[in-house]
Amino acid sequence: MKKKVILIVISVFLTTGILCALEEAPGDQWIRHQVELQYSSKVAAPGRAPADFSFCLDEIRAFEKEKGSLFEFLLKGQEAVSILSLYEKGYIHPEVIMEHLSNMNFRIISAGLPRETLSVRDVVLYYLWQMKRSQDKGMNIILTVNAEVLKEAEYWDNLRKEMDMYPLYGLPVALKANIGTADGQPTSAGAKALEHCFAVQDATLVRKIKEAGGLIIAKTNLSEWANYMAENSANGFSALGGQTRNPYGAFDVGGSSSGSAAAVAQGLVPLAVGTETSGSIVYPSSQNSVVGLKPTVGLISRNSIIPIAEAQDTAGPITATVRDAALLLDVMAGEDPLDPATDICRKIQKDYRFSGEKRASLQGLRFGFVSNPSMRHYYYRQEEGAIQLRIIGELIRAGAEVVFIEMDETIYTRLDVGSVFQYQFHQGLNEYLKKWARGEGPLTLDEIIAFNRKNPAERMPLGQELLVAARDNEHTEEEIAALVLSNAREAGGMIDALLKEHHVHLLFTLSNHLSYIYAAAGYPALCVPAGYKRSGEPVGVTFVGSRGDEMILLKAGSGYEQAARHRKIPE
Repeated sequence: MKKKVILIVISVFLTTGILCALEEAPGDQWIRHQVELQYSSKVAAPGRAPADFSFCLDEIRAFEKEKGSLFEFLLKGQEAVSILSLYEKGYIHPEVIMEHLSNMNFRIISAGLPRETLSVRDVVLYYLWQMKRSQDKGMNIILTVNAEVLKEAEYWDNLRKEMDMYPLYGLPVALKANIGTADGQPTSAGAKALEHCFAVQDATLVRKIKEAGGLIIAKTNLSEWANYMAENSANGFSALGGQTRNPYGAFDVGGSSSGSAAAVAQGLVPLAVGTETSGSIVYPSSQNSVVGLKPTVGLISRNSIIPIAEAQDTAGPITATVRDAALLLDVMAGEDPLDPATDICRKIQKDYRFSGEKRASLQGLRFGFVSNPSMRHYYYRQEEGAIQLRIIGELIRAGAEVVFIEMDETIYTRLDVGSVFQYQFHQGLNEYLKKWARGEGPLTLDEIIAFNRKNPAERMPLGQELLVAARDNEHTEEEIAALVLSNAREAGGMIDALLKEHHVHLLFTLSNHLSYIYAAAGYPALCVPAGYKRSGEPVGVTFVGSRGDEMILLKAGSGYEQAARHRKIPE
């Protein structure tokens, strides 16, 4: 009875949102504009540089002919943890599979039949093949490919007997193109200005992935400069990579980690890394029906990552399942003397892996559904009121408690993240280029702006107003330091107060509705697929916790994921 009462109370609060959605809300208007822009001639990108597959074209063609169908069967839609299991167990000889595939279940025919080892090299070739197919279809998801990845795969094949020592053994990983690597791929942030700019060393998170047995297979497209370039930007567009497409259809692909989210959604890679300053992991994860974890700021080192704002920047995993997100987070998290913010790792949990074999229970967890008039007016889109009500029902049926929380919307007026972004982007980018960049191209923000103006149609077709504003900002270091503290105190205080006052473990909303708040606080958030609208557009539910709450987020996300099972592989 208690659960029914809770549902009735929440449905009353949601009625306004559902009724408002009958007319085009500001959120729908903005999305409609985004889709029109993403499919317009303005994102033609005459300077686009497609990923170079010349180093492996012959091998891809041979693989497609000899093993393509088999590996589509084995790997399409597989989570990373399942691929690790395939490495451990091997797989049935191709002729046996193809002979019985039409009339027998794979698990049945696998028992007692001849096996051969699944090689890392073949797994890498499968994903390279998928990337090439995607590029040929004009998806613009992959920006560059690691030309040494097949040699690296052979190295790991030779360490097969030691695979238990490496949690990411043989798993291909794609990185957002603002993350530094020393593997010959540019670290460009999608900008023509950095087309030939390389990092002097691997980012700390990259080193950790490699040490864990992961292979950096490619870098993904993104909203240029992580969506800090033009006021009228297109999510997923960069002058260097073109316009990233949503694998589910002509929908907004989300920004700025659009390429990483779309790559996982389309099955181009089992694991990807994105970055977020304010919604850039959560929103594209929601739009591409994948899992996106934005960690507590400082949990993962930002060393050798092109910044926006040190106060809010973080990298995070984008995966097909919560279990995979936990696996990748566990590898990337940890202290790094090159990033003082990682001192926080001494105070919060470090072991995030979980088997996921047993059904994750939501019993005993209490969630707070957050809303306020402004959120309902500006964010709620067609069908979203009903979707939120459905999610609440799914949580309750899975054993959780849900309460409605009306958030004090004056929090929006008490935060000033724009000034922080302007100042810290200017300072941080110049420092990055001085400390971590090598190769050709501009070496300061001022030089980048001048470079773009020499050929605007190719280098800045949508403008560069945010770059100019960052260069021209007149904030002082003291002003920004005070603002950072104020933003974190106000936003973090709001979240912590809501958690405490309503006796809830986590807050939740749809998609990026709370991104402005949790990002300013430096707090974590986890987006999990929550179904699709009638049009087929994906939507995700986003759980938000306090500082260091990653483990409870993962537990809750896994419980919801297993109970609802919404995610579908795009056709």
